[in-house]
Amino acid sequence: MQYNNELDLRKSLDNKASSMIATSGTVTSLLFGFGTFILSRLKPDYTLLDYAIISLIGVILINIGSVFLAILAFRLQKYKYAMTPERFFQIENYTEEEIKEGTNFNNKEIKDFETKPIADFQCDMIHDYLECNIYNAKKNCSKAKQVIWSQRIFLISLVIIPILLLIIINAFRTIGISLSQ
Repeated sequence: MQYNNELDLRKSLDNKASSMIATSGTVTSLLFGFGTFILSRLKPDYTLLDYAIISLIGVILINIGSVFLAILAFRLQKYKYAMTPERFFQIENYTEEEIKEGTNFNNKEIKDFETKPIADFQCDMIHDYLECNIYNAKKNCSKAKQVIWSQRIFLISLVIIPILLLIIINAFRTIGISLSQ
């Protein structure tokens, strides 16, 4: 059951990473577009212009960092599986034709498996599952850390956005913005 839980956790983490990529990417695009539009309308003598530019660049870079971490979490990683077919073939890169024809089978390994006493088989399977569980758990832990950091970085960017909005609202209030360009 733990073996299946680790594989289910992997799917869940992949979904979270995918959502973070989409969310952070969308926010980054919107910030870049709207931010550039608004900043191009600010008057050059506006006192908070430098802060507005720095805030916009900062929030965009932070969002890009969030996307990058989510992509690292989402990338393909090799997980271990118990009872993989590779152990029953003589070569690693086998074709579908070779499988159908029964060529490249590791007949010695297959025969050993077929004739193995039940106690030995159970012992081997327990070890295989335990090895897969610990390996996959470590992969999931690494993936989870990347997703968590991606979320934290994204939340930091969400804190900076209101600062940028306050600067823009102040520009409207003090007529430091020109909409007629």
